[in-house]
Amino acid sequence: MMHAKDRGRKMTNLAIVFACLSWVVLPIVFGPAAVILGIKGYFLGDEKRGIIAVVLGVVFSVASTVVAMVLMG
Repeated sequence: MMHAKDRGRKMTNLAIVFACLSWVVLPIVFGPAAVILGIKGYFLGDEKRGIIAVVLGVVFSVASTVVAMVLMG
């Protein structure tokens, strides 16, 4: 049987992957997904990585959007 912390760890790992993907492709999709999964992972018991995932999701998606806007003109 899987414990809540194990489920939280899976959520936060996926959230960190999504946050990294938001830097490269579709920040409007992967950024919020990273934030949502990070929050779910946080409440399932993986507090430290949950906070990291939420912060990375926000920072990478905003930074990627700003860089794209600057490069586009």
